[in-house]
Amino acid sequence: MATITLRVEDQVKDDLEALARSRDITVTDLLRPLLEEAAGRPASESRSVHPAHLTAVERRTMSLLHQVLDKLDLEDENYHRLRAQALDKGYTAEYGDEFLGMEPELPVRDCEFVRDILDMFRVIRASVNRLGPGAVAGLEHAGLLEFAGFDANDPLEGRLLHYARHLLETDRWTDLAGYFDDAHDGGNSHHQALPSYRRMLEAYEPLFKAKADGRGLGPDHFLFSADELAAIVRAAVHPSVGQTVDAADREQIREQLRSGLTPGQIHQAMGAKRVYWLMALEEEARLENELAAYPASSQSVAALRDGRQLRWERIAARIFGDARRVEEVRSLYDEAHGPGASSRSYTGRGRRFPEMEP
Repeated sequence: MATITLRVEDQVKDDLEALARSRDITVTDLLRPLLEEAAGRPASESRSVHPAHLTAVERRTMSLLHQVLDKLDLEDENYHRLRAQALDKGYTAEYGDEFLGMEPELPVRDCEFVRDILDMFRVIRASVNRLGPGAVAGLEHAGLLEFAGFDANDPLEGRLLHYARHLLETDRWTDLAGYFDDAHDGGNSHHQALPSYRRMLEAYEPLFKAKADGRGLGPDHFLFSADELAAIVRAAVHPSVGQTVDAADREQIREQLRSGLTPGQIHQAMGAKRVYWLMALEEEARLENELAAYPASSQSVAALRDGRQLRWERIAARIFGDARRVEEVRSLYDEAHGPGASSRSYTGRGRRFPEMEP
């Protein structure tokens, strides 16, 4: 294991040592999960957050609460009495029961990261709505302009997904609520999304800052042009996506699907490359005898979307045999239900910028 030397002020060193002592751990163990999170890796710490020690004041406060609840809870007369007793006697091995259901704190930087991602896709979506689907239909990987959610199976992304859902429940970013509906599995991407989002933000933030720093802001000033959206898409695509994928890869994916793996699980097993996730969706359709099996009509798209609640990528595989052709699928959906129908299907019920109306 590598070693890092970090120079800090004396007071910071003293504070870190005091904090580590209070948790009965070393300074190294205190800082390691913070460094792992800063590097974009999920912290290796336990999901348990109960402290090894409680102060006398904390013990007495919690004991008194249990004594009050003991008078109110008529169903279990012993539970709160025994919890108070454990606290009064200082039985440290029993402290964990007081913190059941609590998770480690989500750092401010991770909370802000989620907000930045949602803000970015809010502006991207508004820009596409203003330009019209045809303006980006010709972009390769245009589907990346749609928010994919977060991977619920990833330790870090799973927590970011829960925080994003919390934001919607508190009436924030509700114009993106459609991305968290049942058709989108509650915002579960089933593949790691953070690497792509980070690359997109690196391209998006300088462009947005330049607009925010401008003068004479109009209602459309902060919206992006087709060329600017293309730059964000290019940044989102990992260089490996352009690599050739041969027939052996497709056969391997089919075997994995037959064994019961989902496209999301296959994506992870094959290096977390989006190209394999899209390919898995196509091979999934092939195994179901539905690859390019439906006519490219508005009626077909509407039936797959409204009747079967399929994601746009799955519909594209069944219409065109190409899971990337999301924008064309959405255009057909608009033909079925009227202009902007595919965008309105993502409209939430909360606050939104007036200029973001389609």
